[in-house]
Amino acid sequence: MNKIRSLTLDNGKGVKFYMGSLLDVTLERLPPVLSLRQAAQYLGLSVVTLKRRIYEKKLKAYKDGGRWKIRREWILEYETNLLSECMD
Repeated sequence: MNKIRSLTLDNGKGVKFYMGSLLDVTLERLPPVLSLRQAAQYLGLSVVTLKRRIYEKKLKAYKDGGRWKIRREWILEYETNLLSECMD
């Protein structure tokens, strides 16, 4: 299986976003605590969207030295809540 190591995206307005090393993440491989960027990559969301979900209290998170941290269990809880909303 080929793994993408880095990716640059163009938003159509000439602004490029560098996503760095993409993580080959599965729930089993997730560390107990993730950075905001790691959680965003796992969920397939932008960092900005993930921050918005935190401020909206849809996703639990805490700050450690000014950086957002998210526990693996909270990501699973967030995904479960999303699925239950879709099923309703």
